[in-house]
Amino acid sequence: MVYEKQVNGSIIALTNEGQYYLCDSSFDKIYPVSFQNLKHKFSKFYIGKRNDKWALMDCLGNMYSDFLYEKIIWFEGDLFLCYNVRGWVFINSKSNKVLGETFQTLISLKNGIATFQNQNEYVFVNGYLDILNRVKYTNEDVEFNGAGFAVVQFEDGRKGLLKMNGEWFAEPAILQTN
Repeated sequence: MVYEKQVNGSIIALTNEGQYYLCDSSFDKIYPVSFQNLKHKFSKFYIGKRNDKWALMDCLGNMYSDFLYEKIIWFEGDLFLCYNVRGWVFINSKSNKVLGETFQTLISLKNGIATFQNQNEYVFVNGYLDILNRVKYTNEDVEFNGAGFAVVQFEDGRKGLLKMNGEWFAEPAILQTN
């Protein structure tokens, strides 16, 4: 058996058969069922994979989700972003609940802000699950460039320069041409 010991005393054990177990420091199984894969994530959390889907759990074996997700990312504090075919959702490990709406595409996870794109809308969410801004646009070619700005256009013809954190670099206005 190969193992990886964590700071909190828990152990990820890999058997000769290729199965992963979450164990305590005495190699007693904390969670009785094996995993295809098991990874330590921020602080006391683990993500375990079974039937090619991931679930979130803590070092005591408490499960915070079912095995539903193709990807799980630590966001901030007790929040995790989880992705499946329906989109991205937040799991709050403190309250053991899936929170809020589903988002289609994760654009950025930077400086405590998650930037999502849902059809013709950008949604900016902070680590408290506050929606900082929602920007609905009409131009099809909108995307954030390497500097973290996107030109967005509205139905009324206004255009603005949007920053990756949801703030405006240049407020939406009608562009005057001579």
